[in-house]
Amino acid sequence: MLSTPTAKNKLSDFLVGRYNERYFEPIDLLLCQRRNYGFAIMSLCCLLAETMECYRKGLPTTSAFEWKKRVKTINDSAPAEYKITTPIQNSKAAFIDFFQNNSTWFPNVDGEQFYYNFRNGLLHQAQTQDGWRIVTYGETYDVNHKTLNRTKFAKALRQCFDGFVETLRKLEWEDPIWVMTRRKIWWLIELSR
Repeated sequence: MLSTPTAKNKLSDFLVGRYNERYFEPIDLLLCQRRNYGFAIMSLCCLLAETMECYRKGLPTTSAFEWKKRVKTINDSAPAEYKITTPIQNSKAAFIDFFQNNSTWFPNVDGEQFYYNFRNGLLHQAQTQDGWRIVTYGETYDVNHKTLNRTKFAKALRQCFDGFVETLRKLEWEDPIWVMTRRKIWWLIELSR
């Protein structure tokens, strides 16, 4: 068995590698292009924000369908420390909590508004909703002009993620954030089998 410091470093490194490859490197490639690619960038950002909140809460999914289809069966035989004992949080609640918990990086972002106008619009309809636009200028999130600066948002999300990993590296192995992160990683492995 790995020592606690070694395990913390290995899991922290795993998260950095996984999310650099799947999210941040593609976002960086899109950001340096001459074209806007705002929808692609923000779609990746939406996926990342939702999964980051799942790490904080130790949740395998925010989908009731996935819970019924696969998670519930696995949960019945999961080790006690990885068993889900509270109701699964839906995507909307995950976004509300994500932006409340990370208001330092995302001031003025209303999680429910973001969920409907960006997350649902982009992932279900390939468009934003309610007159919101993704732009390359201005504030990160401008409620008055209904604009979201994709560059500033992506950079804030990167800082938020880096801050989360740095927090993990500093915290004790049995801190609730580590317990939830380990549970989420266990579920990642189980659901990918």
